[in-house]
Amino acid sequence: RASKIAAGRRSTNARRSCDKHSPHALELYCLDDKSPICIMCRDYGDHIGHKTELLTLISQVNTRSVENFISTLSGHSKKLYKACQDAQTAVT
Repeated sequence: RASKIAAGRRSTNARRSCDKHSPHALELYCLDDKSPICIMCRDYGDHIGHKTELLTLISQVNTRSVENFISTLSGHSKKLYKACQDAQTAVT
């Protein structure tokens, strides 16, 4: 599973260019509009005055959040599986 996640990260690491300012990479995340933006969008475009953060930081935070959620679900799944096995044993 870890190798699939790493492979997915490698494939998305290629920098995407801004649709409005094509030579500029999408390096920021607009917290107000919840979208990736470039520096030109922040300084001169539709996102002037908006709160922004580095896109890589937002990505890392969201990745950790998803990994924690998956871990929690996995734990619940194991407990549910064990409870089903115990119930089946009690019935037979």
